[in-house]
Amino acid sequence: MRGRRRTGGRFALAVAIGVGFVLAIAACGGSSTGESEPASTGQAKSEESAPAGGSTREASSPGVRALAQLRASILRYGKKATEPATAAAAQSVSAFFVDSKYKAWGAACSYLESGMKKRAQLIGGRGDAGCGRGVEALMTTATTAEGESTIVRVKGLRRQGGRGFLIYETEAGKTNAMLMILEDGKWKLAGVNPTPLFSS
Repeated sequence: MRGRRRTGGRFALAVAIGVGFVLAIAACGGSSTGESEPASTGQAKSEESAPAGGSTREASSPGVRALAQLRASILRYGKKATEPATAAAAQSVSAFFVDSKYKAWGAACSYLESGMKKRAQLIGGRGDAGCGRGVEALMTTATTAEGESTIVRVKGLRRQGGRGFLIYETEAGKTNAMLMILEDGKWKLAGVNPTPLFSS
């Protein structure tokens, strides 16, 4: 019982931190550009109301409520981006997972935004080779969302200024969201671990 309580506490804390991070992004994000268009309110509501599964007791736990808040924040974030922006973000995510699958870590590193690259280099060392070693270490320790694969079936990009969340479905039917940053005209990953949204 004590082990379960400690595990549940860590989960609730981790999710709460994630919620705070997303809400902070929403608060400081730039204004929408001409590449964005208003989101469909009906679509967002239908996605947010998707069944989360589990018992009523589970749904009332702080961790589950915080995760639900995180998911809703992502689905409401910014505006729906244009098709070209969405396709560009999807290409980066797909290429990152393909390179990671085949252990082309240096190539995978090229799809990370500068802040994430620096984090990888702190782990693996300077330069492209060090960044690659850092990405390998991060991917080894990351609790990657269940159902992740190299296949990215795009559902949309929720964008606000130079930040966004690519929402996509994996081959296993999991709907995930990856935090993206627009840097030097290219959409790059701000992390290696997507946020799970729904299961089919």
